Amino acid sequence: MLTGVQEPWVPAAPSLRPFLCRDYLRFNVGGAGRSWVQPAEATVTLLIEVKEPMRVNGAWLPQVWVSGPSTRPDLVELGRAHDSLDLKFTPLGAYSLIGWPLRQLAGEIVGLDDLFGRTGVDVADRLLEARSLERRVEILEDFLLHRAAEGKVPTPAVAYAWQRLAATAGRVPIASLAGELGMSRRHLTASFHEQIGLSPKKAARLLRFAGVRDEMQHAPVRWAELAQECGYVDQSHLHRDFRDFAASTPTAFLGSRASRTDSAAHEPSFRTRQEV
Repeated sequence: MLTGVQEPWVPAAPSLRPFLCRDYLRFNVGGAGRSWVQPAEATVTLLIEVKEPMRVNGAWLPQVWVSGPSTRPDLVELGRAHDSLDLKFTPLGAYSLIGWPLRQLAGEIVGLDDLFGRTGVDVADRLLEARSLERRVEILEDFLLHRAAEGKVPTPAVAYAWQRLAATAGRVPIASLAGELGMSRRHLTASFHEQIGLSPKKAARLLRFAGVRDEMQHAPVRWAELAQECGYVDQSHLHRDFRDFAASTPTAFLGSRASRTDSAAHEPSFRTRQEV
């Protein structure tokens, strides 16, 4: 039998929130291992696993890791004991905090040592040795805020493009977006991919799909109406995104989501989703 924490949300420091999609999510379960398919997302995740390492697509992960924006779903498998702290960054927030072009992190899962060298090793060790959740959050936030003070600043054009796509759930045509910025579509795509880790077109698809996942919280779900409300040409295009980004059909995804207690789709937001 699985047992989970009753209050999984841990508030992030106000000074860190401009870089985040949401507050910390803590997930703590015991019992038999469990697995699920994690949909593709345009966000960046930092996760601390205090107990047993998890596997993604059959590969064991370090206990502290960062995953970049992804255009494919992943099979996640937990160990028999799981106690994690999960933080999600906007792509622009991750670009500032990590200091890497997200193009190099897209589709990858890496340890803190791969990102920050010896400093990353030291921070990971301290996070795992911390005796309390509060101390773990304090260590992580001290590190991230130090990174923020020294981090890169996204270019105004890329920041504007991302914010427009996020605010409209990906419904702005990329050619129109380039026109608003006075840039060629090729130039915008190259700059956006460097800093966001995705092309503007792919980011728009993922943001639209994220909007669908949000709307699925409201029952009953009528797929044809939902497709239209979220900017899809028709229901077949909605099915294509579920296949590409969740390896599922809409109905099967809804059923699997209802059975999970750790679904990030129910996360509270302190500002517009994925806005910087």
